[in-house]
Amino acid sequence: MKVHGIDLPLVVGQAYPCGQGEHIQSSPSPTRWHDSSRAVHHGSSSPDHERTVATLRLIWITSIHIRQFMRRYMPTNILLNAIRTRRGLKWGVPAMLLTLPYLYVASLCTALVNGGAPEWLYVVALVCVWNALKFVWIGPVSVGLLVRRRAAESRDAHASRPQRSSAWA
Repeated sequence: MKVHGIDLPLVVGQAYPCGQGEHIQSSPSPTRWHDSSRAVHHGSSSPDHERTVATLRLIWITSIHIRQFMRRYMPTNILLNAIRTRRGLKWGVPAMLLTLPYLYVASLCTALVNGGAPEWLYVVALVCVWNALKFVWIGPVSVGLLVRRRAAESRDAHASRPQRSSAWA
């Protein structure tokens, strides 16, 4: 059942608002012990199922907010967003060179941990490797986007030119 665009599970035997002063009554369906898996799929729900759905929604919404924060405020993501613009597409291949310092810092962190430094430096090494992979990835992607954008621009320029009429027509 959808209420204001949100899917809500139906609880058997409960009245739900349907519209302007109307209510619908969910009818209890006879289920046997071997029909319990089908009962969950048909709308009736248990407290465990509702808790699982609520937990998954909370995880989903939290991950959306974390992603928005990371895209807005983390330096590598700001740079990658700038590269994906029309003016920045030409900088995708040179940006691949930024993988070298990230990989160097990652190897330095792991060497420090192997030498007795705290193990939380592995997290720094992991973030550096992840950022290096993002910059390796942006090079070919930006070249592909640039080729596609230039092809679209040339199509638009060709379509906007007036057609020449032949001298014989």
